[in-house]
Amino acid sequence: MNKLLNGKSDISRIVGLECVDSSVEIFIQQEDGSVVSEFRPHRYWILTHNKLAANAVKLEGDLHYKYGYQFATREDFEKTRSSIRNEDSYSIYNAEEACMVKDGYTFYRDLKPTDLAVLSFDIETTGLDGEADDAKVLLISTTYRDHNGKSVNRLFSYDDYKNEGELITSFCSYVRQVNPSVIIGHNIITYDFPYLKARAEANNVTLELGRNNSQVKFNHYESKFRLDGTRDLLYKNISIYGREICDTYFLSVSFDVSKSFETYALKPLIKQLGFEKQGRQYYDAGEIRKNYKISSEWLKIKQYAIDDAEDPIKLFDMMSPTYFYSCQNIPKPFSEVILSATGSKINSMLVRSYLQDKHSIPKSTDMTGLKLEGGISFGVPGLYKNALKIDLKSCYPSQILRFQIYDRDKDPYGHFYQIVKYFTEKRFEYKELAKKTKDSHYINLDNTSKIFINSAYGTLSTVGLNFNSPENAAKITKESRKIIDLALKWASGKGVDYWMEKYGNKEFESDI
Repeated sequence: MNKLLNGKSDISRIVGLECVDSSVEIFIQQEDGSVVSEFRPHRYWILTHNKLAANAVKLEGDLHYKYGYQFATREDFEKTRSSIRNEDSYSIYNAEEACMVKDGYTFYRDLKPTDLAVLSFDIETTGLDGEADDAKVLLISTTYRDHNGKSVNRLFSYDDYKNEGELITSFCSYVRQVNPSVIIGHNIITYDFPYLKARAEANNVTLELGRNNSQVKFNHYESKFRLDGTRDLLYKNISIYGREICDTYFLSVSFDVSKSFETYALKPLIKQLGFEKQGRQYYDAGEIRKNYKISSEWLKIKQYAIDDAEDPIKLFDMMSPTYFYSCQNIPKPFSEVILSATGSKINSMLVRSYLQDKHSIPKSTDMTGLKLEGGISFGVPGLYKNALKIDLKSCYPSQILRFQIYDRDKDPYGHFYQIVKYFTEKRFEYKELAKKTKDSHYINLDNTSKIFINSAYGTLSTVGLNFNSPENAAKITKESRKIIDLALKWASGKGVDYWMEKYGNKEFESDI
């Protein structure tokens, strides 16, 4: 095991992790698929630039945040964090991520995506507002798949229970019984779970889905998820004790780097990907509230709900492996890896690489007003009968390796360079194995390595990351432009300046 890449912890096969004040409960999947847990010591932490209290621990090295403070309870951590908010300090608010960074835990080592027990669910209701006067959960449709790949569908129907409260309680009991490590669904963070919460409260019951029988936790603050270059989605995240949540809407957006999906709505997306089940039952969701008491229609609605619960697992199987394998390196829970920006993932690895050895860590470089020289883009209009495509193989990572790029002040041990070097080499290895064997395992590992090396530039160029380094980011793009200039001269006899003057945007700079 390489502690730079995987963290220093000796625990593998982690499928869940929860901080409970001075202990962390770690859920570990056994060879037979069962999940056990063990408790280890845990402390919350804050780092500061200046020494603020007598109990401060001086960290190794002389990077910016060099004094550490530890807390036995979440309450003490938050109280201190609030009291020093005007000081130059650094902490990670997500308790599980902070624990994984400090103590070197990572998910899913020695596991494959198909080893996980997962449960997908979908609800059918009388409307979109769970607090409306006529709001009602009509169906909760589930598809459970165990670690051997065996799937079971189960419906929780309003006409099988005395009231909504009993239906919701029965659903929660079933989830705890089958004990999935991941709960899956499409739009469950922004719709299904909030609707169930509202109906549970209206019926004086609770959503007890946690591995310790605890309730689903709903954040009070808003998080931001990048939909594309111009739009963000604001949402309130949720968590379930000991289980990970995979909302396949968010997963689809993250996965669709090339923006090739026509829509992120579930059924059209399933159809576009060729996953539609032959003979699938369709039903106009807007008509369900009018027709659910008609027996012949109710049978169709039930089958429609079953198919709606099966479909997210198809998306999960296609899209989640790269995020799954990333979890073996990134100190974030699976749910957070899906939702996090790419540059922040390597930054978390770098923070871990120093902090897990009690070493000080750097402060983010202020990039206000800075401009980074970007790429070259132009097109020459015309109709061409013969065309040659040339691809620069891993251009940005190649410059990092070629010039051994890393910030000597922020990253004295060159961990950034080592990470990029490892994943670049592994990518070429996995790519060759995938070509020879056609094994999806190597294809997924190749894609995972590709994501890492393509995220490297973002780590250096992104505002707010500890290990950002605009000077090094600028060097990467500068050297890449030189290669393009050389290629243009070879192909046309004229360099970048000529073509940009004639057809380009005449400006290489992009605002931060």
